[in-house]
Amino acid sequence: YEIQIQNPKSEENKLYSYYNYVASFIPKDEWLIKIDVDHIYDAKKLYKSFYIPKNKYDVVSYSRVDIHYFNDNFFLCKDNNGNILKEPGDCLLINNYNLKWKEVLIDRINNNWKKATKQSFSSNIHSLEQLKYKHRILFHTELNNYHFPFLKKHRAQDIYKYNWISIEEFKKFYLQNINHKIEPSMISKETLKKIFLTLF
Repeated sequence: YEIQIQNPKSEENKLYSYYNYVASFIPKDEWLIKIDVDHIYDAKKLYKSFYIPKNKYDVVSYSRVDIHYFNDNFFLCKDNNGNILKEPGDCLLINNYNLKWKEVLIDRINNNWKKATKQSFSSNIHSLEQLKYKHRILFHTELNNYHFPFLKKHRAQDIYKYNWISIEEFKKFYLQNINHKIEPSMISKETLKKIFLTLF
């Protein structure tokens, strides 16, 4: 089946169905890692996270920072709550115990996860996936990856929907509050440029 995010033809064409299909081949009670492959991971920090869970009810959630490159400068995305470091809970290290992905609809034009319904299905409604689990202990990691979401053509128009701050502003006003979760060297212009150039 082809995965169709926009107006999928059938349940089998939806992303959540694909996740459940793939997960069915992973032995029960084995650990799996679900990460986005458009992120660039710090291998040592990612490896370090494998030692966080101590039992099968533990879940490791990978944090992220959204970065944009413009006019030879890097900018960090600040969400509506003023957060730079995001903990969305969609990239996980989790035990394959009672896992089931479900469909979630999003209005892509308004970037709204709440108003979209199956009845309002149109060209701007996308069918995505969400993993819901109960009775787990959640651990959030330090920043261990780089994400440049707006390099994707289908997201280019979304740049102006968000608030952006410079690296200098981030270091001056935000870093001291979350320096235990973000190693300063990861958000230096030199490091980001080195990572950014690997994308081309």
